[in-house]
Amino acid sequence: MVRGHPLAVVFTTDNQLIHMKFKGTLGSLLLERERFNVKRFVSRSVAAVAMFATLSVGIPALATAGTTSTATTTVVITTMRQYRAALKVYEAELNLINETFILAVSNAKATYAASLSGATSSSARISARSTYRSAIAAATLARATALTALGKAPVKPKTKSLKAIG
Repeated sequence: MVRGHPLAVVFTTDNQLIHMKFKGTLGSLLLERERFNVKRFVSRSVAAVAMFATLSVGIPALATAGTTSTATTTVVITTMRQYRAALKVYEAELNLINETFILAVSNAKATYAASLSGATSSSARISARSTYRSAIAAATLARATALTALGKAPVKPKTKSLKAIG
């Protein structure tokens, strides 16, 4: 430690960082805990960054893969009867999409719970968690695709305004 320097670093005999103390106006601040394993911290940080990069690049790529621009025809709704019928169909399709998503999530949770009950090692639990996350991601992607294909809700027709009698 350099005299007057605000950072004090302490190592073990095998050059593992034990802790760092910052001295100064903030007093003594101990990082994380008494025995801070730098090798484990670095390996976990690299793994977390790799997973983040994979997910941030992979999911948008999967979402846009195979998409084509197609011209959709818009039905012009002129009466309230047409609007109510179109809205009823839209809500039924939306409910079907949501129920399908909820069913996929509940199936993923049940599969995850079953695989966790039989898991005896940490690698089996990690594998089960990975399978669960993949199933949730697939269900979310399927729901997003279905919602995009469904389109926007029908627009209520404009009504004629009544002129004030004056």
